Amino acid sequence: MAPFKSQNMSLNSYTIKENGEISIAQVLQGKAADIEPSIHMNPVLLKPKGNFTSQVIIQGKAIADMNFHDYQHKFRETIISAIRESLEKLEKEYDIIIEGAGYPAEINMREEDLVNMEIADMVDGDVLLVGDIDK
Repeated sequence: MAPFKSQNMSLNSYTIKENGEISIAQVLQGKAADIEPSIHMNPVLLKPKGNFTSQVIIQGKAIADMNFHDYQHKFRETIISAIRESLEKLEKEYDIIIEGAGYPAEINMREEDLVNMEIADMVDGDVLLVGDIDK
């Protein structure tokens, strides 16, 4: 099994053996699965910088600082291509557990989704929704 989170927003990152940077969460998930963490486990890492701007890291390499609009609209096809490529590479070697983020039922965010149902559709995957009623 291998963990996969297409896009993560975090300042907590780690440089792995592939000389790329991914979220520390996916590093720990890889270690928990007893496999070497890979840039393909977290192909898109957003490191927030303020004012709706983040440093965009694609497959471990810093690409640019972008605002939300440019990231979601002008750069979307590049992002989807990187996500698809990472999924294909992982699927050759592992069964994958995909982690989403936020709320998959936010219809106002559906067209911008790069983490939840878009990825489930991409892999024709089954979806298990886990909730925490206390929150």
